Parts: sequence; C-alpha cells; structure tokens
Amino acid sequence: SSDFTTKFSKNDKASFLLHLDKKPKSSKDSVTTFIVIRDASGQLVSSTYSTATWKSMWDNRYSEFNIPTLPQTAGEYTLSVYFNNGLAASKNFTIK
Repeated sequence: SSDFTTKFSKNDKASFLLHLDKKPKSSKDSVTTFIVIRDASGQLVSSTYSTATWKSMWDNRYSEFNIPTLPQTAGEYTLSVYFNNGLAASKNFTIK
C-alpha cells in the first residue's frame, strides 16, 4: 500500500507534499504561502496562509503543508498552493 492518498474522510488529518525537480535556491527571503481549497464548482471552501523563509521551507526538495481543517461535506475538491500570490501547484482530492 502507498503512504500517499488523495481520498480522506471529513475528520481525517491531512497534509500535502510539494516536491521540487531541482534543489531550491538558498534564500533567506520571506515567502507567504497561501493554501486554498475550492469545491468542484470552484467556490472557495477555505484558505490559510503562513510566512517563512524560503530556505526553511524545504527539506531535500520537499515541503509539507498541513491542512488545518478538511471540508466537512463529501465531494471533490482542489487544493492550490501559492507562493507570494503565484500559483505553485494544485491537486484534486476527495472527501468520502
């Protein structure tokens, strides 16, 4: 079985992993990370943000983003990660 899934129950705890193809540049610049969850119709369900230095966000080209609260209604959703307002990645997931 895989350690990764895109299907969750509404009371699960979840995190998403972002992987860079290349080693991130070593920068002490501050980066604001926005995590946005939208439902299948594109409506905003939740959003959260945090600020950290770019260098501190990465461990061997991986960055983990914990999701404080998953949607409570079964369905299809999209999680999007933005760095300084620029889209970095999106991933669809399901609440059972």
